[in-house]
Amino acid sequence: MWSAGSIKPDVAVAARSDGTLAAYVIRASDLAVLRLINDGRWGSTFPTGAVGQPEAAYTNTGKPYLFIQSVSGDVQVYEPSGANLRGSMNWSPVGVISQNPVGVTPVAGLGLVLAVTGADGTVRLYSTGV
Repeated sequence: MWSAGSIKPDVAVAARSDGTLAAYVIRASDLAVLRLINDGRWGSTFPTGAVGQPEAAYTNTGKPYLFIQSVSGDVQVYEPSGANLRGSMNWSPVGVISQNPVGVTPVAGLGLVLAVTGADGTVRLYSTGV
C-alpha cells in the first residue's frame, strides 16, 4: 500500500450530487499536492508550492478544480486531465493575488465564485463562468 507520507492539516474536498469526490492534500516534505482518486488510490503528485488552505469545487461541467495560494500570493487553479480525469494536472494563474487562502463555491449561473482578500483587507469576488 502506498502512503502519502506526512501531510499538512490543510485538506480540500469537493463532492458532486452523484457521490463522486475530489480530495486533495499537501505533502509536508515538498509542498506537492496529491489527489485522492475516487476509488481510494492516490493519484499523481504535482508540485505547487501551495501555502495555506487549498480549496476544491466542481464546475457545472463536472470537473473538479483545485485553487491554491502560492508563496507569492498568486492564486492558481489546477484541473485534472485525461480519461476519467486521472491524467496530469493542468494549471494556470487566475490573475489575482490574495493575502489569505482563497475561498471557492459553485453558484448557479455564475460557475465557480472565488473569494480573495486584497492587500487593504477587502474581500473581492470573481466568477469563473464555468
